[in-house]
Amino acid sequence: MRGAGEIKRPFGTIDLVRHIFILFVIFQHMTSTSRYAPEMNEFIGDVSVYIDGAVAGFFMVSGYFANAFDENGIARLGTFARRAFVRLIVPFLLFSLLYGAILLLLGKTTPGAILLGFALFQGVGPQMYFLPYLFLVQTGSYIVLNLVPTDYRKPLIAAAFAAFLGLSLITPVVISTGPSPYLLLFYEAAFLFGLLLSMSERQWPRAWPCLIALAINLVALASVDAAGRLFDFALAAALFCAALALARGPWLKRRLPGSGGIYLLHTPVLNYAISTVLLALGVGGFANLFGALALTYASALAATLLAIRLWPRSRVLLLE
Repeated sequence: MRGAGEIKRPFGTIDLVRHIFILFVIFQHMTSTSRYAPEMNEFIGDVSVYIDGAVAGFFMVSGYFANAFDENGIARLGTFARRAFVRLIVPFLLFSLLYGAILLLLGKTTPGAILLGFALFQGVGPQMYFLPYLFLVQTGSYIVLNLVPTDYRKPLIAAAFAAFLGLSLITPVVISTGPSPYLLLFYEAAFLFGLLLSMSERQWPRAWPCLIALAINLVALASVDAAGRLFDFALAAALFCAALALARGPWLKRRLPGSGGIYLLHTPVLNYAISTVLLALGVGGFANLFGALALTYASALAATLLAIRLWPRSRVLLLE
C-alpha cells in the first residue's frame, strides 16, 4: 500500500512486509458476536494486542517512500496535494459509498450512520479511516517541513518524531489502531520514522533509526504503562527495518503487489461473507477463523491482481 508521492522501487521484501501487515489487519477484523463464541472473540482480542501496530507500519512505509520533501519546497504543494487526493481520498470515497450501499441493502447500517462516518473521516468500514488520516499526515507534514529551511529539516523531523511518539503514550487510547483522533499522534510518529529511514539511506548513517527502534523496544520491555504502544511501534519498525536490510541483498527484487487492494477489499463484506459460508458448510471454531482469514486474503489478492491486469489504471484506486 503506497501513499501519495512515493518513489517506485522494486523492493519485494518491502512488499512482503506489507503483506504481513495486511494479514495482521485482517485478523483484527475477524471478530463477530454472531458467528463466534465469546471465547473465540476473546482469543482474537488477545492476539490483536500484539499485532495492532500494523496500521502504524503502513504509515512507516508511506513515510519511507514519500519523495515530496525536496529542494523545490512549497511550490510543489498543489501538485502534491492533488496526487494525494487522487491516491487516497478518491478510493476512500468510492469504496465507502460502495460498502455503504451494500450494507444498507443488507440492513446492516443506516443513512445516518453512513453520514456520520464521512463526517468523522472514517467512511464505511473499519479500515477506511486510514486513507483520510494518511492524507492529513502526509499533507500536514509536507506543509510544515517546506516552511522550514532545508538545513533544519532533518533535525526537525527527528525532534518531531520523538515528540509525537512521546505524546502518543499519554493519550487515553489504549490500543494502537483505529480511527481515534488521538492516534493521529502515533500515526504521525510512524510516518516521520519512515521518512527518517529514507533520509538515512541517502545522507545519514544507515543504521541509526533502526537502533532507535531497538532502544524503544528495550524501553517497552522494561515499562509497564507505556509498554503496549511502544511494543507496537517497535514490532512494526523491526519488521520494516528487516525488510530494508534484506532489500539490499539478492532476495525478492521483483514486486509483490496486492496489499493495497487487500486492505480495501477484505472488510466489511468479504471476510464476513466467507466466514458465514464456511459456517453454513459446518466449518466452525478455529478452522472457521483461520480458514476465513486465508480465503479472505487469497480472494482479495486474486481480485486485486486480476483488476490490475485487466484495467491497469485501477492501480490508483486499489492503492497499488
